Amino acid sequence: RLRLRLARNDESDFRAALALARGFHERTIFRDSPFSEAKARRLLERSVAQRERYGLILAERPGRADGAAGGLVGFAYVQAGGYFLAERDLLATVLTLNVTEAVTGTPFGGRVALKLVAAVRQWARERACRHVLVHATSGIEPARTDRFFRRCGFNVVGGNYVY
Repeated sequence: RLRLRLARNDESDFRAALALARGFHERTIFRDSPFSEAKARRLLERSVAQRERYGLILAERPGRADGAAGGLVGFAYVQAGGYFLAERDLLATVLTLNVTEAVTGTPFGGRVALKLVAAVRQWARERACRHVLVHATSGIEPARTDRFFRRCGFNVVGGNYVY
């Protein structure tokens, strides 16, 4: 089982998302840049205060009847905004969509990622966004990331380059 929901402005949501974000950051090409807990808190607070423009979507596995622990297994951070050269038509931009390292590459991890994509699309529809753009800039398995998003129906419209 898996439950997806928007983050709440409470310390337990923040701590769970923070732990996952920190683990994700440590695996990216940006791991040599200091992780900012203060910036992470501002992103959570913004996603709660301005739900029409920002969304922190959490994927959590409830605790099981056999006593196995539940908890946060993935999240996506998305924002709605305009194309920089247009006056209308909102775009949803996914700044991150990630799954805990413990379930990455497993069938369950795949389900988590697919459900997060579906939740992002729903979030974008509710805000009348014309397109959903995904920034895949972590440097974590870019070929696998490309295959995943193509299988989800996304098309490549450019690229990310790092120097």
